[in-house]
Amino acid sequence: MQTDLKALGQRSLERLAVGIGTALVLACALWVDPVAQDKARQKPSRDRGDVQREEAEDYYSKWLEEDVAYIVTGDERTIFLKLTTEEEKDAFIEQFWFRRDPDPRTAVNEYKEEHYRRIQYANERFHAGIPGWKTDRGRIYIMFGPPDRKESYPSGGWYQRKLHEGGGSTSVFPFEIWEYRYLDGVGDDIELEFVDQSGGNLYRLTTNAQDKDEFLHVPGMGLTFDEMFNPDFEGRKSPDRVLGIRDAGFLPGIPERTKDSPFAKTELLMRVSKAPVIRYDDLKGIVTSEISFDHFDFVTASHHIRIDSGRYLVPITVGFKNADVTFKDDGTGRWASHLQVYGMVRSLEKRIVTEFDDDIRAVYPQEQLQSALQLQGVHQKKVMLAPGRYRLDLVVKDVESGRMGTKAVSVNVPNAASDDLSFSSLILTRNVEASGGDLSEPFVLGTFKVKPQIDRVFPKGAYLGFYFEIYNYQVDQSSQQPSLRVEYAIAPRGAKPEKMRLLRRGLTMSSERIYLARMVNLAGLEPGRHTLHCTVSDQLSGRTADVRAHFEIR
Repeated sequence: MQTDLKALGQRSLERLAVGIGTALVLACALWVDPVAQDKARQKPSRDRGDVQREEAEDYYSKWLEEDVAYIVTGDERTIFLKLTTEEEKDAFIEQFWFRRDPDPRTAVNEYKEEHYRRIQYANERFHAGIPGWKTDRGRIYIMFGPPDRKESYPSGGWYQRKLHEGGGSTSVFPFEIWEYRYLDGVGDDIELEFVDQSGGNLYRLTTNAQDKDEFLHVPGMGLTFDEMFNPDFEGRKSPDRVLGIRDAGFLPGIPERTKDSPFAKTELLMRVSKAPVIRYDDLKGIVTSEISFDHFDFVTASHHIRIDSGRYLVPITVGFKNADVTFKDDGTGRWASHLQVYGMVRSLEKRIVTEFDDDIRAVYPQEQLQSALQLQGVHQKKVMLAPGRYRLDLVVKDVESGRMGTKAVSVNVPNAASDDLSFSSLILTRNVEASGGDLSEPFVLGTFKVKPQIDRVFPKGAYLGFYFEIYNYQVDQSSQQPSLRVEYAIAPRGAKPEKMRLLRRGLTMSSERIYLARMVNLAGLEPGRHTLHCTVSDQLSGRTADVRAHFEIR
């Protein structure tokens, strides 16, 4: 009885000690050292921007070092590593895949889809303690796809050598032979051998057919025909075969094929280690010029003019400084320049909608060259597009210097309802001229000739010209005339106009649209950013709509 009480007392003391210990731990956990707390407040923390930048760096690093590690060329890798902004890297990645797209006119990039399918397959089938894409079989599969023929010995064991391997039987490590009839940039009749000497599914690409021989260093076992029947060996192994010593490039006693020579194997290994040939490199210039150190600078803008409910005329304007263009003496006392322009318009599904190229030439007499260099050059190409969103890629090359510049911009063609009062783009210019030219001619819109001021910068005290078209207005049935009230005003950007001015001149009507053009004196306006507001009220339908454009006075 005393023993039971004593044991009970000991257990009670133990529980009490545990309880006290727990309470102390909780007390320590709840108590905060004010000095440590103050230090924690002073310690800088990583903000969200730092985390996002690190995540972006991880993404681009993974793309380069894992996703495209085997198919990116050396030049492309060098270019990509020199890019500094996420926008540049994103544009490079998009062009990287576009260059390899076998049919850019389809919505799907078949090359890209097949590449990522191969990576997934390699990771599933060839992993060996490391991801499958890092193994030799994974690398070859990702670069060149499945072989045309495969010979596989996944368990190794007994093996009857082929004649070009020396004949005879032996025991081998697990190995595979992949055969390709033809590989771009590599050649014909390609044979690659992989051996797993460790037994862990880590097959290594080898250039030596003897590497798979498990009995290579076991005396008297796994003899070749020559070792069995040549009296010089007396049933022993050839030291030359075991040590890999060759005579005139071949192993004695083994009728190797020419492609089995170490020189041919090494050359093959070098060829299959290079990135696959790019067959579809039409836009190679676009990619490389993105980071050109000798860059040609230009600006671009696009506008939309409605032709009918399903088609819009889209003038694409390119502007540049003559001072940036190389002029060359043509031998007659005149100085000439030559620019080449290439453009491609694609839908968001990556289909090529249209593409174009143009030459821009200018010639000036010697005495006019210096003044010409102070001018702005401008060029325009018109394309027809349906309503929708597009991507425009432009390349401008200075032929004389070889310098190139690129731009990738979005083009939005609105899909306005047929019964809504709507407009074309509001185009700003330094001058509006009357013109009876063809609409297909550059800068001709309706009855006017309008050269867009692409940068929308105007000198203080100069004139600002603007042009736009009005659609879907009602017409009085008796007079066959519309009744529109058009007002405009200029206000600092972000501010509402204090007063709208009625526009009484500059309107020209046709059967389906009204052309509106006007020159406005900027005198009295201070330098800075401003907005041109235009409001159109249809007096017959009661509908009102407005259009606006930003510009700057310097």
